[in-house]
Amino acid sequence: MNLMSNKYQTPQQLREALQELKKQFPRLYPRDLAAKLGSTEAQLTALGAGETTFKLTVPDVVPLLNGLGKLGKPLFIVRNDDAVLEREATLHFEDKGHYTDASDASGEVRLAMAKTAIASAFAVRAEKFVKRGLQFFDAAGTAVLKAYLRDETKIEAFDAWVQPWLSADQSDALEVMPGTVGKNPHTHDHANCHCAHGVEKPQAIEAPSESFKLLLNAAAKSGEPVALSLSNDTVFFRVGVPSIKKLAPMAPWFNILDDALHSHLREEAVTQAKFYTNKEKNKLKLASLSQEGKTLFILSVNLDGAAARELLPTGGAQ
Repeated sequence: MNLMSNKYQTPQQLREALQELKKQFPRLYPRDLAAKLGSTEAQLTALGAGETTFKLTVPDVVPLLNGLGKLGKPLFIVRNDDAVLEREATLHFEDKGHYTDASDASGEVRLAMAKTAIASAFAVRAEKFVKRGLQFFDAAGTAVLKAYLRDETKIEAFDAWVQPWLSADQSDALEVMPGTVGKNPHTHDHANCHCAHGVEKPQAIEAPSESFKLLLNAAAKSGEPVALSLSNDTVFFRVGVPSIKKLAPMAPWFNILDDALHSHLREEAVTQAKFYTNKEKNKLKLASLSQEGKTLFILSVNLDGAAARELLPTGGAQ
């Protein structure tokens, strides 16, 4: 187990290093700050324990997340190393044994999570636009899911509601186990992802790595429905929207910044892309892959839509 990295012997040393790094990189994500420090995001979060963050007893996530949803419509954030997907949604979580599954009333938003992979959880008083929320981490200290309430009127209700889950240990140190991963049945490993995302396993059509940008631009131009799916080792998240409008490349990220959907993909991480169709042969799915073959994002559009006709390679997806 790793209570602190070899570089930092105490939480205070890590805190001071974090403060200095934030001065150099004020816009860097916590996950990336942790990587630069040789620490973990969970350990950075623990630095605020008892003040801006509060350790929770490792909970049954179903009542915890359903309880948060009763206070308001949470903003759910799921990411892997190179992609982020954000959506406000009212989800109902159900216990499926070793994992929990949730969807909204429309069926356009779905979130599945391996419950046993959650090693630590925090209630947070986040800065800027986020008021109160929950963060969940795996045993390696990697953030796998964040859910926030941004309604200022819910602050007192949240603080009272979360009390029963607060841990007696509010120290600023946290043990992690580097190298461990979750057991999500919806893994983002490319060899296994297709069935989990409703995609068959036919021969894929190789596509240029920049195809995700081209397909997003074509979909935005045509105004047709799209769906994005993202996984990490613990959580699978799928969001469908009637259309996308605001595409905003800001190096190193390619972003969707619509009111209903925010997503961010690190362009340099995408080195491969492949086209597939779903079982019903009515959707075109584009998987954007890393050099190691891990699926970063899956983008889905109607197969007979303008975006698909514009981008689908000669011969069509099989």
